[in-house]
Amino acid sequence: MRILKTAVTLGLSTLVVWGCGGPASTPEQQVRETIRLGEEAAEGRNIGALAGLVADAYQDGNGYDRRALVRLAQVYLMGHQSIHLLTRTQSIELVSPDQAKAKVLVAMTGAPLESVDSLINVRADLFKFEIVLAKTDNEQWQAVSASWQRAGADDFF
Repeated sequence: MRILKTAVTLGLSTLVVWGCGGPASTPEQQVRETIRLGEEAAEGRNIGALAGLVADAYQDGNGYDRRALVRLAQVYLMGHQSIHLLTRTQSIELVSPDQAKAKVLVAMTGAPLESVDSLINVRADLFKFEIVLAKTDNEQWQAVSASWQRAGADDFF
């Protein structure tokens, strides 16, 4: 259950990154900038920002809908005083002008991670996420589906 909670929280944290792009930038630039902003929101334990980036119609292969996913993330955030993320975007694929797929590696720990090299010296939960997102009418990205699995330190190097 702990691993599932960690994965869900990481997934939601990564999803935050998709909602903050501006209309003047390219979709890829929006994604990269919002990944940075998503890390900040997750580390700030902002469940409202996380929930805002999950579509009402969200469904995943684990049987989670939006409500269940957000509730699980909230429980996880309440149980951890300190959350630090290190993300690495492996790929961004624009399926259409209003749909994207992203593959993102996320390392989560209770201590700050300044670089990938710091993974060697700390214990971190490592995950690979594949997220499907759709752009809303107000030009924001929301997750409509996601899958995740454990990653190894070698995935980050």
